[in-house]
Amino acid sequence: MQQWDKIELRLNSHRNFREVPKDLLMYLSLNDEATVAGMRERKPKIVRLDMRNNKLVQLRDDFFESIDETAKASIEALLASQNQLISVSNKLELLHGLSRLDLSHNQLLKAPHFPANLNELRLSHNNLHKLPRLSLPHLTSLDVTNNHL
Repeated sequence: MQQWDKIELRLNSHRNFREVPKDLLMYLSLNDEATVAGMRERKPKIVRLDMRNNKLVQLRDDFFESIDETAKASIEALLASQNQLISVSNKLELLHGLSRLDLSHNQLLKAPHFPANLNELRLSHNNLHKLPRLSLPHLTSLDVTNNHL
């Protein structure tokens, strides 16, 4: 059986999820080792979480709180563009390994708190009227076009 070290998780955009599925929450909450088919196997690191092109309305506290500590450090990219997000919990900042965040093409009214390690932040095509003061020392790319700023 092949063992993967890193994986990318993607929600199937054809299912038009309105909220994060419970089985994905359960997988994200598994500890570093998980029981798979009765065998003890190391869970691969999640490096990219792709939730684009669904109908997600919000990413609540419970979504970010359910992610285990290893995944919070290993997720480098969270792609949630082209949904119907009106809010993203400030618990987003718990993803301290995150370097790329795409929340573009949503309906966000307010920007959440961001993890300090972000290199790339895309918030274009939302309904933002102001941005919080950003303290992101590693940020090299910021897109906030097509908002009400």
